[in-house]
Amino acid sequence: MKETLLYVGTYTHDLDTDEMTGSKGIYALGFDDDMGCLRQRNIITGMKNPTYLQVVHNCLYTTNEYVGGGQLSSYRIDPLLGELSLLNTVYMEEASSTCQLAVKDNCLFCASYFSAHAAAFELDKDGRIGRRTFFEQYKGSSVNPVRQQEAHTHSVTPAKTGNYVFVADLGMDKLIPYRLNKETCTMELAAERHSWVSIPSGEGPRHMVFHPNGKYAYLSTELGGHIIVFNYCASEGVLTQKQIISTLPEGYEGQIHVSHVEVSHHGDYLITANRGHDSIVLYKIEQDGRLALSDIKSSGGHYPRHFVFSEDDRYIIVANRLSNNITVFEFDRERGKLGNRTCNYEIPSPTCVSFL
Repeated sequence: MKETLLYVGTYTHDLDTDEMTGSKGIYALGFDDDMGCLRQRNIITGMKNPTYLQVVHNCLYTTNEYVGGGQLSSYRIDPLLGELSLLNTVYMEEASSTCQLAVKDNCLFCASYFSAHAAAFELDKDGRIGRRTFFEQYKGSSVNPVRQQEAHTHSVTPAKTGNYVFVADLGMDKLIPYRLNKETCTMELAAERHSWVSIPSGEGPRHMVFHPNGKYAYLSTELGGHIIVFNYCASEGVLTQKQIISTLPEGYEGQIHVSHVEVSHHGDYLITANRGHDSIVLYKIEQDGRLALSDIKSSGGHYPRHFVFSEDDRYIIVANRLSNNITVFEFDRERGKLGNRTCNYEIPSPTCVSFL
């Protein structure tokens, strides 16, 4: 049996009420690559709301998402036991609700939703989070009277190719491009404000992912219920919109709350999820980067916030936050369909899943 480590981020405290959820922190699970099953390995306690994770080599980085402060933590991974040893924690007193992070080379980027901040840090050779090299607050609004009265920075995404980084702000309906100095992890605006990438009004950009070939980018819109497809010019850092496609069935009139977006390891499928409709959505990626709907299926729980493909793309693992469970589905690449559910694993308030 081959077993891979899967780390699960959670809310230990409710973001709105600060009441305890029952979660103890970061959960290290063993994933059976043959059977698609999960089992508990370790629980790493001591941090509040480790909600968004990224594993890089032998280190794990997490946001600590709460109102009234910004916080990030780094851990050393024991690959045999799954145990984590805290390396360091950094605080940003100006920030609030640090909700997403990304790592590229020796740079760590993060977004803070309520305070509308983006930041960048150097990573030391041992994996510790080093000096802060960039910090910016955004101001602006858009058309949604409830969710877009002010800026809400939701993600910072480095392009796979080229030296550009893109900040997605849900409140302003904007993507903000930066040139990255990879040696110093400093960032400078790549365009004037009037040249920022405008998203159709009311869409609310959330998360962004680049295709492995570096030619295309995909953006999930939390409020509008779409995936927006872009051509990407790596040499100039230019995104050109080429398609917008719905994440929901025709005629759906319920809550729209799109979450994460991800591309399969083989680069042939894209996945997103609908909270409210509680569904997983699969698209076939065509040769020109456009998307064609392939499957929509129940997420096996309530409020699918995050998901990941297994390394061989045989399985899709989904974190359903409000039903307190992780579901594992077989994935039929030939047909582009979600298959049988192979596992239903209970964890309080899961928010993110990341393989070692």
